[in-house]
Amino acid sequence: MWRPSASFGTAIERVLALVQGSFGFNLEVVARRQDGRMQHFWRDGTGWHDGVIIGPAL
Repeated sequence: MWRPSASFGTAIERVLALVQGSFGFNLEVVARRQDGRMQHFWRDGTGWHDGVIIGPAL
C-alpha cells in the first residue's frame, strides 16, 4: 500500500514520472516545477535528495 511518508522539493506543479530503479531499488521522480522546468529527485536509504534541474518541460 502506498502512503505519504515525506515531502521534498519546492514549487512543484506535478509529478511526471515515478520509477523504482534496479540499481539499489531506489525511487526516482521527475517533476515539473512551477517555473516550467523539470527536476530530478531520488530516494535512497538516507531519504530524498534534490537532483539536477533538467530543463524546460514541453
